[in-house]
Amino acid sequence: MLVSLSRPVAFAVLLSWTALGGGAAWADEPSLPAADWAERYRWGGEELYYSIEILEAEAARCAIALGHPIETEEWGIAVPMEGLAMSVGLFGAVYSMHDTATTYVSPTTGLPLSATKEIDERGLWRQYEVTYDREHFHTDVARTREGRTDRSRRYTPSDIHDAISWMVDLRSRDLSVGREYVYHVFDGWKLSRLTGRVIGHTDVYTELGMIEVAEIEFEREVLASHHPTPYADEIVDLPPVYIVSGEPERLGVGWFSLDERRLPVGVEIESPIGHLRMILDRWEPPSP
Repeated sequence: MLVSLSRPVAFAVLLSWTALGGGAAWADEPSLPAADWAERYRWGGEELYYSIEILEAEAARCAIALGHPIETEEWGIAVPMEGLAMSVGLFGAVYSMHDTATTYVSPTTGLPLSATKEIDERGLWRQYEVTYDREHFHTDVARTREGRTDRSRRYTPSDIHDAISWMVDLRSRDLSVGREYVYHVFDGWKLSRLTGRVIGHTDVYTELGMIEVAEIEFEREVLASHHPTPYADEIVDLPPVYIVSGEPERLGVGWFSLDERRLPVGVEIESPIGHLRMILDRWEPPSP
């Protein structure tokens, strides 16, 4: 599910999917302790494969692989997560796409340490390398395009997620009807606040058979952020102040299975090029 917070098609799907978060917060109750993520994470070795349909015709395929904790040179112990989206068929001839994502998350909190997105669409390639510094409430971005790398810094909350990590976190949450979760997501372009509301339980047909799911309606707000004391940002670390850019945008609905697998089953959203539906068609279970 590579859906993003920008306009690229593949990453428009992963957003709705892997969506927007940080140690997720319930809208009506305090969030669970972030440290309990290590106890809730049980998907190491899992692989998820999706078919993406636009206007009822298959346009792309997507895969997500979740890893086991490994030793890294930069982060110490971290959990790798990877995503891939590729256009296929007639759509691929019109809109070529080969997008990849690699995220390393903390094994204790599930929050991203770094995230790299490579977007290759219609012959235009660009890369975002994002490093999250929660202690100092900012995120550093290296954006490379046409051989040039531009570096920038964005003020972000300490619970910031990327497009993959939020989905993994949501899989172990209470999906009772009426539950509402709020995530902040940043992948190097737009800072977003995503609200997911469980609006019902239903059945969705997939290649794996009929699956009982929680149906979650997603709404996004794009945020501008700045330091609360602009002239002292190098002296004192404070959470950023937000300004909401425009009206909330309804993204669509997503489905998570209600069985012990908690599969991210699919999503339906309205994309810039029409109605988009992504649905699970193959699943490799977690491995030891």
